[in-house]
Amino acid sequence: MQCFGKEASDFTKAHLKGRDITIETDDSQNIHDKYGRLLGYVILADGTNFNKQLIEEGFAHEYTYKTPYKYQTEFKTAEKNAKDGDKGLWNPTACK
Repeated sequence: MQCFGKEASDFTKAHLKGRDITIETDDSQNIHDKYGRLLGYVILADGTNFNKQLIEEGFAHEYTYKTPYKYQTEFKTAEKNAKDGDKGLWNPTACK
């Protein structure tokens, strides 16, 4: 598992288990990746974009494969803020 993978998995389970979510797809991207996995944004009932929350808390990287996507600017800003704040995987002691 990648650096901080278990922590990200635990955080995700704790925040999504038993909750109502919506999967928002993005017309600028494919619906599935090359491995057949569904690609989309996880939106909580209160409107929170969980993908962005993962990045903000340092549990995930912003990643652009080929084509810019709907939330790219927000996700890049979230990653910069997480890095600047040494959150999660960006903490100097997290991935040693």
